[in-house]
Amino acid sequence: MKYFYSICIIIISLFIATSCKKEIKLPDTSLEKLYGKWNLVKSYGKHGEGEIPSAGGYQIWISFNNLGEYDKYRDSIQLVNGMYRVVQEVDSLSENYILTTTASYRYNGKEYNLGDSLRIDFKGDDTLALYCDCENGLDYLYTRIK
Repeated sequence: MKYFYSICIIIISLFIATSCKKEIKLPDTSLEKLYGKWNLVKSYGKHGEGEIPSAGGYQIWISFNNLGEYDKYRDSIQLVNGMYRVVQEVDSLSENYILTTTASYRYNGKEYNLGDSLRIDFKGDDTLALYCDCENGLDYLYTRIK
């Protein structure tokens, strides 16, 4: 009977351990400052498009946790809930960290998939710039919400 209880405890422990979410591994510990909430100051494109939420009287913010999950809100309405990862990109001229996001969301009864690949640049601890190196993408400037 002791043997039976021991096996049951081991099986339950394994189930709990494998069902828990794990922290993601970042390529550099300095990137941990990504975790938290960030307020969008402005987005801007290479052709003049973009937005400044404060000028429109609303707030857009994004949050990243250490489990690889992110959320994006406009005021108190959740726009996106998805996953992210950070990878290191090295070429002969520079070393960059790339934030890749994926999410699915519904709008007007249709399901959409959303994905971005953006270069991360911190300006101190409280300013985050995300750059799209593509022709038609937007760049984003965020400040930390404390």
